[in-house]
Amino acid sequence: MVIYMKKNTVSETLVDSTAIKIIRNNYNYCYLQAMQKKIQLVPIENLIVGSSYGLYGILESIFQNGALNLSMHNQDIYYNYFAVRQALKNCNAKPKRCFILLGYYALAQDLSSQTRLGHTLIKHIYYPLYCDSHNWESPESFDIWEWAGVYQLFDSPDIAISELKQTINYFIWQQGSYFNSHCQRATSMTEKLNGIPWAECNHSLRTQLAQERAEAHNKLIHYEDSLAENKQLMHEFMEYLSSEGIQPIVVIPPFSNEYNSFVLPTYHHQILNTLDEMPYDIHYVDFNQYDIWSPYDFFDADHLSQQGAIRLSAFLNDMFVSD
Repeated sequence: MVIYMKKNTVSETLVDSTAIKIIRNNYNYCYLQAMQKKIQLVPIENLIVGSSYGLYGILESIFQNGALNLSMHNQDIYYNYFAVRQALKNCNAKPKRCFILLGYYALAQDLSSQTRLGHTLIKHIYYPLYCDSHNWESPESFDIWEWAGVYQLFDSPDIAISELKQTINYFIWQQGSYFNSHCQRATSMTEKLNGIPWAECNHSLRTQLAQERAEAHNKLIHYEDSLAENKQLMHEFMEYLSSEGIQPIVVIPPFSNEYNSFVLPTYHHQILNTLDEMPYDIHYVDFNQYDIWSPYDFFDADHLSQQGAIRLSAFLNDMFVSD
């Protein structure tokens, strides 16, 4: 299906320049908004959702009949579930399967109650997009159109907002994937790696960065309330997909050997035991159980490179999608 944009009814130059400003400064919000709109217009067979692991680990074009990715940096189980429910409300056609990419620590994470970063993401992405702040009782408001000066720049702001949404969505759709020529791979480790590929860094630096990353994730184990809530949310999520006739596929993507040597083994058992207790047909695969990954498959300690994303996407397509 080809999606055409209607001709702008307000100044095209001003709409374009404003849209560029919004995309550059609010790319994550724009990306998720565009994906939520796309699923209303295009039949999607494979739905992807998860944290940054879903962004770094998936190349949609490799999937047979394509895929749509609702993943986002630091996205927790609550917002994974919320994003999927929102997408299916007005979807063009129900997906056949939903790939849920999780880190080992996912059951202990709650954006709304644990970190200042979580509140920042809710303020700038999830609350404007979904009007939902989960456990954050008094979320700060953020009007992206006011931030961009739309109400002052345009004589007819409502028409301008409609045109801006079309322009932004069309730009995002054209890219084909979250990472593209306009948005390059970069993480909190990028500066420390100093442009050197993960595979070419010396072992001591890789070990140090992986330990720092794993220990940050290990600290989440102490959030017992979050763990209990996320187990219930995961149960509701799987029940929801099953009731909609959509196959749930829970994926633990591969992590570097250095990261895996420091992450808590308890996390492994938590996810698997939680899924095993559910009375639903759930496919589960942990790619860290397969000794098939090269250091060149990794961008950093726990995110895949472009090469790794191609390989993981091909494995998932062959395992669960191909005829």
